[in-house]
Amino acid sequence: MWEKFKINIFSSSNFIRATAILTGTIIGAGMYGIPYAVSKSGFFIGLLMIIILGEVVVILNLAYGEVISRTKGKHQFTGYAEKYLGKKGKMLALFSVLTGLYGGLIAYIIEVGKLLDFLFPLDSITSPFFWSLMFFITVSLAVLLGLKIVSRIDTILSILLLVAFGVLFYLLFPHVQQENLAYSDFRLQNLFFPYGVILFSLGGATILGEVKSVLYDRTKYNKVILVGTIIPIFVYALFTLIVVGVTGINTSDDSIRGLIAVNPFLAQITSVLAIISMSTAFLGLGTIIKDTFNQDFKIPYFFAWILTVFPPFIIFYLGLNSFIMVISLSGAIMAGIEGILIIAMHAKAKKKGQQIPTYDLILPKWLKVFLFAVFILGIVYEVYRVTIGF
Repeated sequence: MWEKFKINIFSSSNFIRATAILTGTIIGAGMYGIPYAVSKSGFFIGLLMIIILGEVVVILNLAYGEVISRTKGKHQFTGYAEKYLGKKGKMLALFSVLTGLYGGLIAYIIEVGKLLDFLFPLDSITSPFFWSLMFFITVSLAVLLGLKIVSRIDTILSILLLVAFGVLFYLLFPHVQQENLAYSDFRLQNLFFPYGVILFSLGGATILGEVKSVLYDRTKYNKVILVGTIIPIFVYALFTLIVVGVTGINTSDDSIRGLIAVNPFLAQITSVLAIISMSTAFLGLGTIIKDTFNQDFKIPYFFAWILTVFPPFIIFYLGLNSFIMVISLSGAIMAGIEGILIIAMHAKAKKKGQQIPTYDLILPKWLKVFLFAVFILGIVYEVYRVTIGF
């Protein structure tokens, strides 16, 4: 009886840890770009887009989870792409992974530096670049230490994240104004403005291999994916509601500066929330890239770590510091290519999988066609909007 009790306790805590890894990876810098993007299109249009794209991401994550469950051995996203789609699929997957994940790491470095400088404005000693450098050194060392330490840190930070968000919601909700939520703009360039930012913010499928590797009870894999994906969708919707409801069309591109005029303390709470979420996301994404180089391309562990953490910092150092542009463009490209590859891999794994999966997801043909169209049109729209404009 005691042994059974211990197993149940361990299984539950392990479920929480696995869910925390996925949730912590998804919730990152993109969350703070969503209110700004939604303020451009209007709250209710943006909320509808969060829900629809959220459902799309849930489907993709479950599909990719089944691919992992049907395949023997441990791989990263590029490894599964090569196994089921060949070398061209592997290279396309690598391009998608590096575009999205490097973009994420760059965004975290940019924003955390600004937020730490806002919280600790020692003008004569520090600067946003100084704090970006300190953040980069700290989280890069954590990524070097490996998944075990990352999963433990993620669990703690994810709990702190939800607590901090609850405090923020409690403090901000009384300041929400109905007229801020009623605004809408039906111009094409604004109507779909949130697309790339939302997809970037929901990106996290490539961490699912690591999620499975730390999960004690594999029969709960699909439940971890569902819970770990739905929590960020819910958090994003509530966060967007309170930020847009408070600041309206004056919402800043990081959601924080606009709150200073309302209450500086609220802006500080939001900054802490942002730093926690971006830290968990950096750890998750950094682990994905490192393991991709190490496991799928057989690059030695230390050099895989170097290829993971230094390219995004160098790009940041060279002057790329437009937060919204980074997350919007990389989100549309990453999610678009990644989604197409997952659908294709899922179909192949159904036929060529090496083992019985823990669950079986059925995707109707019409749904596959719809998803392909969404991703292709999304890539074309976002590239055109960012590089050329309307």
